Amino acid sequence: MLALHGTRGLTAALIVSVHAGMFSGTFVHGSIRADLLRQLESTVPVFFALSGFLLYSPFAAAHAAGRPAPRMVAYAARRVLRIFPGYWLALLGVMALYPLLGISSPNPSSPDGPLQALAWYGMVAGWLTGDDRLRAIQQAWTLDVELACYVLLPFVALLAGRLVARGMSWLRAEVLCVGGLIAVSVLWKVGFAISADGLAPGTQQLYFPVAYFDAFAVGMLLAVLALGADRGEPLPRFVRRGLSARGAWTLCAAFVLFSLFVLRSDTPAEAGKQFTPARFLVEHLTTNAIGLLALAPVALGWGPVDRVRRILSHRVLLWFGTVSFGLYLWHFLALDLMRTGGVSFGGGIKSWLGWYGATLVITLPIAWASWKAVEQPALRLARHVPESRPQRSAALEAAETEAGAAAVETRTPVPA
Repeated sequence: MLALHGTRGLTAALIVSVHAGMFSGTFVHGSIRADLLRQLESTVPVFFALSGFLLYSPFAAAHAAGRPAPRMVAYAARRVLRIFPGYWLALLGVMALYPLLGISSPNPSSPDGPLQALAWYGMVAGWLTGDDRLRAIQQAWTLDVELACYVLLPFVALLAGRLVARGMSWLRAEVLCVGGLIAVSVLWKVGFAISADGLAPGTQQLYFPVAYFDAFAVGMLLAVLALGADRGEPLPRFVRRGLSARGAWTLCAAFVLFSLFVLRSDTPAEAGKQFTPARFLVEHLTTNAIGLLALAPVALGWGPVDRVRRILSHRVLLWFGTVSFGLYLWHFLALDLMRTGGVSFGGGIKSWLGWYGATLVITLPIAWASWKAVEQPALRLARHVPESRPQRSAALEAAETEAGAAAVETRTPVPA
């Protein structure tokens, strides 16, 4: 769906704007501008949900139709070739350019030992080392989450397929399995919030991948609901109303107001903010709810969303969607480069827009080059791996059927 590709591009652009606001130094703690900026953190779970929706749709469709699910080899090849080549290019580039250009950063530009190197290159730092954002590409913690979800998805699909094969209704099996993944993630956060004394940014628990499984799984659930609606499955009325354009966006606005007027005691730009256990849970779930409720009507198409989908399908946003991975990976290089060089754009909104515009000017050509030179060729290579098992032709099946019938009549064996 073009609108979802455009949504990915818009989400990447908004994330860059958040980071540009932090570097501009104009979002003073406690100001309304800082509180509004914080709402854009809700774009992070949108990234996860988009992946869950798009990747799980073929599996759910196969279960519903009673046909074999996509091949695991093809699925794994496409995921590896989609994220690792572009990420490795960015990682090697950042590790080389920071010391070469004398760019200062609070994060290390090279791994400290083989374990950290494995964590960086393998996108498992959130699991192995606990360094979270203390890496050459600090925002790559989200890739740890993505990779973990990529690994989990086939197992969830396998379990759902087994339940369907044993006679459980397709929709119930999908909701049970995907809902279970959501429950595991939420319960982990609840358990951590109960047991923790407090939480500061940069700690492993805040960015531990399991904390974001629910956002990815919500995207999977949206894929199931979209397919169920297309198939005429009886969905509860509260689900149809709550996730329609009017219902979901009204709830989204309510959560934004709650965040603005209740959760106002910190901002993303405040380096030393502390969370109480309850606040960690509430803010995390509120951020997820804002992003996921904003996405749901676009993904499902329930309600008057045609105009929004057309806007999201604009060629500019589609182009941003194409280069979004490179934009996301490389934009901190531009920000750190300007900070090291003492760049200033005045104050207030002018400063934010200056940092944002300059970051895009520097990063977008790099992102486009990454797409053309590495990411697109890798995806073309992935297409050589068949997504489904080869289908026998109708003529061959008819011939085998006739041969089988003749064999029964003459009691002669049919050659294998």
